[in-house]
Amino acid sequence: MSSIIRKNNYMLSMRERYPNRTVLMYHTSSADAPPGYGCREHLNAKHELDGLDAIKNWRRILSDNWVNMGRGGVIPMVVDGKLFASVTHYTAWRRYRDTAPKFAKRFLLMGCYGTDPVEAKTKSSTRSELGLPKWFKHRTHIRNPAILVKFRDIPLPRRVLEETWNAVLTVPINMRHEMYRTEWILHIIRERLFMDEDNLLDLDYRYDPRDDK
Repeated sequence: MSSIIRKNNYMLSMRERYPNRTVLMYHTSSADAPPGYGCREHLNAKHELDGLDAIKNWRRILSDNWVNMGRGGVIPMVVDGKLFASVTHYTAWRRYRDTAPKFAKRFLLMGCYGTDPVEAKTKSSTRSELGLPKWFKHRTHIRNPAILVKFRDIPLPRRVLEETWNAVLTVPINMRHEMYRTEWILHIIRERLFMDEDNLLDLDYRYDPRDDK
């Protein structure tokens, strides 16, 4: 019972934190509902998001599992001089780049887990079966270089991010979506891309403790 109370208080605090702003939530399997009408979202009446509503599955495009598909297959993004199909693949590679480099190569575009983000996430989470060092806690900062490349260099994600205007962007942190966290890195990139582009290279990739709240 106490856990439910804590969850509800957390939700109330999020709404109280942004009383006059639109809050949007996205994840890999998000439904294509109009902005403000998705799970746990609320819409500011003064906020116009018609441009965002015109983009099919815009929530899924924001997610780390989104893959840029072309007529010939996956159109990779280049991060740290290597090719990746998605942010999820980069994150998995980065987790094991230093501790298990041979295993990490499986998440590159040409690796055996290099095209399916769901498989990449699953294989990355079952590393203990392979005798690899256990990565005990997800630190979102290792994703940031790939997220920057995705929203800076790929036209569709860049357009989606721009169309979110000043909405608060959140992702669920449990299966029932009762709790969620704010994606601060997308807020920072959005601000730098569309308000102060000269400072984009100055993005700080250090861990933000607010990501764990």
